[in-house]
Amino acid sequence: MRIGSTPVQGMLMNAGMFTAAANNIANVNTPDYADDPVELTEEIPAMIVAEHGYTANARVLRVQDEMSGSLIDVLG
Repeated sequence: MRIGSTPVQGMLMNAGMFTAAANNIANVNTPDYADDPVELTEEIPAMIVAEHGYTANARVLRVQDEMSGSLIDVLG
């Protein structure tokens, strides 16, 4: 496994979740869009959770980058 691959995968997953929720919200009034009606009370919190998950994974990736840079500086 490459360093940084796990947070990148998490960022991609959260971006997909955000996009899916945004798509559902955009199509809330589209007739026959989904088998189940779109519940805004579920989609908006899903977008918030996805946003926070993306941010957390981005921070992990940033810390990994900083640690790698520090290690390279130490090893010279």
